[in-house]
Amino acid sequence: MPRRSEILDEVDAKKKLFLPSLGLQNNAYMFLCPIGPFLDHYGPCQVGGAELDASINHLLLEDKSVLMRDEHGYHSWTDFQVFPTNRGIPGSKMFEPLKRIIESVMATQRNTLRLGHALKPQTTSGLPASTHIIDAWFIEGVNMGPSPQNAKIDTGEDIERYKTKLSRRTLNRSHLQVLGACHEILSQDPRRMWIYSLTFENSLVSIWYFSRSHSVKSVAFDWIQEPALFTRVLLVFAKASQIQLGVDPTVHLVPPRKYGVAWSYVYEVPGKENEVRFFKTLRSLTSEPSACVAGRTTRVWEVTQVTSTDGRTEVSDKKVVLKDVWLDATNEPVRTEADNMDAIFKAVDEFVEAGLKREINAEIRKSPKILREALLSDPKTVERLMTQLIDHEKRFDTFDDATKKRLRENLTDKKYRSMFLTKRHAWRGVRCKDVGTDAKPFSRMFSSWPCGSDAVDAFLEEERWGKGTAESQHEEEQTVKHVNLFAPRRQCRFVYEEVCTTLQNLDTVGDAVDVLCQTIDVLHVLLAAGWVHRDISSNNVMAHRPARDRPWTVKLADLEFSQLMTEKALSGSRIGTPFFMPVEISSQLHLFTFCLRRHPLKSSTLADELGVKKEDDPEAYKHLSCISPLHLFSPKVKLPPNPLWCQIPQPTDFVNHNFQHDLESIWWILVWVITCRVGCEKSANAAEKYFKDDMNDFGARLNLLMTTTSAIGGALHEDLGILGSLMDPLRRELREDYITRSIFGYISIPESFSSIHATFATTFREIQTRGGPWRSMRLQRDQPSPEERTEAAQSTVRAITTGQHWHNLSGSDTRTAHKQLRIDGIGKYSSTFLHFDQNRRLFDFLLARFLFDTITLHWLIPPI
Repeated sequence: MPRRSEILDEVDAKKKLFLPSLGLQNNAYMFLCPIGPFLDHYGPCQVGGAELDASINHLLLEDKSVLMRDEHGYHSWTDFQVFPTNRGIPGSKMFEPLKRIIESVMATQRNTLRLGHALKPQTTSGLPASTHIIDAWFIEGVNMGPSPQNAKIDTGEDIERYKTKLSRRTLNRSHLQVLGACHEILSQDPRRMWIYSLTFENSLVSIWYFSRSHSVKSVAFDWIQEPALFTRVLLVFAKASQIQLGVDPTVHLVPPRKYGVAWSYVYEVPGKENEVRFFKTLRSLTSEPSACVAGRTTRVWEVTQVTSTDGRTEVSDKKVVLKDVWLDATNEPVRTEADNMDAIFKAVDEFVEAGLKREINAEIRKSPKILREALLSDPKTVERLMTQLIDHEKRFDTFDDATKKRLRENLTDKKYRSMFLTKRHAWRGVRCKDVGTDAKPFSRMFSSWPCGSDAVDAFLEEERWGKGTAESQHEEEQTVKHVNLFAPRRQCRFVYEEVCTTLQNLDTVGDAVDVLCQTIDVLHVLLAAGWVHRDISSNNVMAHRPARDRPWTVKLADLEFSQLMTEKALSGSRIGTPFFMPVEISSQLHLFTFCLRRHPLKSSTLADELGVKKEDDPEAYKHLSCISPLHLFSPKVKLPPNPLWCQIPQPTDFVNHNFQHDLESIWWILVWVITCRVGCEKSANAAEKYFKDDMNDFGARLNLLMTTTSAIGGALHEDLGILGSLMDPLRRELREDYITRSIFGYISIPESFSSIHATFATTFREIQTRGGPWRSMRLQRDQPSPEERTEAAQSTVRAITTGQHWHNLSGSDTRTAHKQLRIDGIGKYSSTFLHFDQNRRLFDFLLARFLFDTITLHWLIPPI
């Protein structure tokens, strides 16, 4: 027997570590649903009673029928009346009855499939950490590539190992394998919108539905005891169209014109009056996919416009950006980032227009003979009026002259728009399914612990009947109240003019600081408009330059979460990137609540610190005496003249995103850059606890924001000391403004954010002007810069391969190339791969794993 390769050993080791974590990440989005309601709501298509009866009658009338009916009218499978647990049965014979059933049901749908066989060669799917063993395949029509029997044969030693070591504890593992395979396909193939799977556990079969909103497993039913129901399940998939199965008809796989060149996709972007534009991908601009199947699943590509889906003829050589994303569709029509950008532009223009109108009216009152048109036609007069507008606006009252000048320049002649991406096209696509009324949250679908046979039996019984323990039922009841958080999602697509680089992929610390300074300028514009971004991150702050010798200019992207600050977000929802999420948002606690008196008997209070006496101001004393002294505050903190005591938030109030939260995200980005991105192990270790991809792990971040950054400052690279010395004063200002604004009831007052915005602007400008060797410090990047990319490497798409063979599908739309049924076997049963080629249409493939008496089947798309 050939020795197992070291690569496969490493792959298996990684999968063992990855799959349990993947399961835990997705548990929160899992639901359980009875099979009947599942087929009614989540099934890809509907099969009527007459259709089912016709199919069953067809099966009964076959010469070698797979189905029989006794004298009482009960149906049973001819070859599968009981589940064959005899492990001495060869794998090929083990599969034969199920294969016959599938072939017979397919035949009722006029499918003419022929079966080919191979000698168990091993092939790769093109996906990381995946190897498949192919024994047989179905072919209909023209076979468009080398047959699997030509693949490289590699028996592998794992088969023998599993023969003796597998037991019923493989149930959880098989579930994780379903999740892992579906997650990988959905992550790797942009043609996939959602995906279905089938799993067999002994004689119980379940259907899975994975989508960008949530995922559902049907309650298991006995496929041997209920042939009619199993036939209905097979018909649901046999009759379904590609789009019903989750294949996007507007994304086309384009083969290379010669061997060795990467594949690409052509996206359709429909316009008005049935106009369709086509964009061919050149390279991916997206980082690693999320571990959660549910979510926005943002894909960003550098593309060029072409004339058709074959991608052969370019309209021009101009490169643009295409973004494909799934957005919350709770309230239709979906409010997209393009809509938010238009709304922001409108709000800024209205702010400027209203301000200029006030200034012009004031000028005319002083000099009635002056004409409005004359004032607006003179550039110097407009500059003066804009200066007065900003000087008279309370939101900018504490801005210094340099900051006001930058803001005035950005607001004049709509120049601020250059700090956002330039929208070329926008389109809304299909919508995935809502949560079914009979679907119940099941947050223990995937487990990371090894389960014995008793636990497996109990879990199967629980799944079959939809039961749970008293504690878990209570948790699920609580989760049901927030089912609206599992919102249906709609696919949206945008095309932008500028091909940008994310801040995290800039070359130097100086570049990052320069772009962050400009980002603060953008936030001043949003302050004028009354909008907050809500997801400032190293990916959403982008940089653009027309040539390598030109400076970077900021492009603030990903506006789909942006909203008016006065607009209340959905209670319970937390928006943002965990690394840079404001502490108040991740904790959902106003920082001032940490200053509430924990020991009522202690006499010292904030009222004492501020000199407020009960007899002088009973209302102020009532509120301030509940708060501990704020000894770390600067001397400038004092009782304001008009506090809004009725506006003080309650400790349990939901924390809504405000104008300061976006600034805090910038602070976290800079801390991350100077500690974790400069190749300094000491600072990276010191900051590790603050940057975790878990919004619930906010304790260390809270402590840092509330106390001191000395632990980080002492670990910084020696060239970055100047930045560290300026970061702690900013932290103190953040903490102080958060607490005092809440204590005095000013959270909803826009001008209360003037001071912190002014402080950020002046501090970052000081960092810029001081300069030093830190500016040229190289950043560790996730990806090469755009200039370092070459045409030959401009795609992340992998070709479909079988062993060492390349399928040359030139001249065809390979979206519709293969329909495959794959059955992977480990343990004593051999594995089988059924390969469908249905009129050159790419269809789903059915994956099954034989794990002793466990079979797992997935409806998947051929991985690329």
